[in-house]
Amino acid sequence: MAFSSAFWFNAEDLNAFILNSKVNLKHQKYYFVQGKHEDEDMEAQTNRVIENLKSKNVKSKNIFLKIDEDGKHNEIYWRREFESAVLWLD
Repeated sequence: MAFSSAFWFNAEDLNAFILNSKVNLKHQKYYFVQGKHEDEDMEAQTNRVIENLKSKNVKSKNIFLKIDEDGKHNEIYWRREFESAVLWLD
């Protein structure tokens, strides 16, 4: 579960881990939620992570991405989205 993903500080390491991992990632579920205007690169970085997960045979049905027009990088937004995330991951 990733809320307002700050992949900018470790994008290379994270993507390298996904691409080089010996762990079978395809049976995991991945939930991403972020605001449309949080950071200019956030959407592209999240999409890169998702594409790398798919390259490791993670099915689209196991990946959820929500980008809200009104989402902000703060606890109020995350609290609002938390229940939906937990229910989807269950």
